[in-house]
Amino acid sequence: MAERTHSVLLLHGIRTQAEYAHKIAAVLQSDPEIRAVPIRYQFFDLLRFLVPFSRFRSSPIRRVTKLIRDELSREPAHISVIAHSFGTYIFTKILEKETDIQFHRVILCGGIVPDSFEWEKYAHRISDDTEGNWKVVNDCGMRDILPVIAKSVTWGYGSSGRFGFGHPRVKDRFFKARHSDYFKGDFVKNFWLPFLSKGEIVEGELDRATNPWWVSMLTIVKLKYVAIFAALLFALCLLIPDDLVCSWKKPTNIGVYFNGNLSREKEMIPLKTELANFDWLVNNWSTDTRGRTSQASGVNQIRFFSSRNKTEANCLLADLSQIDLPTGTGNDLSVVRFESPMGEARVELWLSN
Repeated sequence: MAERTHSVLLLHGIRTQAEYAHKIAAVLQSDPEIRAVPIRYQFFDLLRFLVPFSRFRSSPIRRVTKLIRDELSREPAHISVIAHSFGTYIFTKILEKETDIQFHRVILCGGIVPDSFEWEKYAHRISDDTEGNWKVVNDCGMRDILPVIAKSVTWGYGSSGRFGFGHPRVKDRFFKARHSDYFKGDFVKNFWLPFLSKGEIVEGELDRATNPWWVSMLTIVKLKYVAIFAALLFALCLLIPDDLVCSWKKPTNIGVYFNGNLSREKEMIPLKTELANFDWLVNNWSTDTRGRTSQASGVNQIRFFSSRNKTEANCLLADLSQIDLPTGTGNDLSVVRFESPMGEARVELWLSN
């Protein structure tokens, strides 16, 4: 049997063991010159994928580089690459750093390489004896949202697997495909094999629908910056003193209850007069007269409360402390603050007989 002199390396993405790779390899090796080599760098989880520090992404790059060099030690006539998803990121990092490695053909699919990648800097290291002298074929999925999300939520990635590169060295092809729809025997045979074997490029879909507005918006309004802003705002709120918060934050969950021993008609109007400066309380005054029985004998209760929110309870307490509560009338008022073990806080006014 003649020796296979064209090595084609298959680079997979994240969260997979690349189970599809051997099926693709079998199709590619219908060409007697191609030796298809599935490259694995073990399971790469989503957390490491998202963390934007090189040390978390470097391990797969080092392993793939080592395996490429091992394949080169066999001295094949040509070495080509088919990379998917995170594999496209690995390939371009190797292209940037390993300046002595030459490639014959390059196919990217589901790519997350930054759209602005400077292919012209590395063109001399990729063969161009192809139809149209294209250096790279980039297969894009018109239904693939993952490259767009990758670009939006973290750093170092791009949406080239959805929109293409638009670069004179790269042939962008478009298909009605989702992120992993390329791993089918017919697709490999019809679109990848001709390019790898003869340098022939079979066109993809020429009729492209306009992308939904929200997909394009994700490339502009980056979710990573929204998340950072929200986190900073939350941290800032934790640092703001309650008295400053109370200057602009008024309680919104306020209720007033009278127990059955208190004459609503007689006592309600004077109490509202005393609290007239609380416009937010007047506007939200409750006429609920359901009985509230106090555990303390001989004590009637008028209760103002802010439930499940310590800040609002503190604001209410601060506002009530500014009022001269009526005393010596036989119906003295006092302010009490409660806090439950679960963190619920409330402020109560007690009317004692």
